[in-house]
Amino acid sequence: MDLYESTRDTNRRAPTAFKPPMWTQDEALKLIHELQSRVWSLGYHIALGGGVLNHGTSYNDLDLYFLPFSDRSKCNENGLDTLLIDRLGAPYPLGHKLDDERLFNNDTLAPYEVPEGETPFYRTRATFYPCRNFDEVGTRIDVFIG
Repeated sequence: MDLYESTRDTNRRAPTAFKPPMWTQDEALKLIHELQSRVWSLGYHIALGGGVLNHGTSYNDLDLYFLPFSDRSKCNENGLDTLLIDRLGAPYPLGHKLDDERLFNNDTLAPYEVPEGETPFYRTRATFYPCRNFDEVGTRIDVFIG
């Protein structure tokens, strides 16, 4: 195995040998464990998805899914939005361009605008750029809320 093969990004972007992954499974699980009890108390499950789940690392982002309990009456949507914004920072529309200045309302996440012909599955989808260890910027998290 050559150096390139040992560091190849399986998420469609080939990094240099010196570029560390943006997220590892250990880092993702640490964040999930930090959020889990609060997310649970708001009526949601939290799940890992995407490259970090499939390959153990990602050079792009971390995908987190928040799924409501079967009894939606126990879900506190505003509480979940507030928790995510307080912990992860300002939400951006999923798929935005980095120079796009549009922000969601800073109190709640905007509803997902379902394309015509698509069945709605998520209440909202958003991207966050929190500091991983409060000393580093640029780590991206894509959030999907059912």
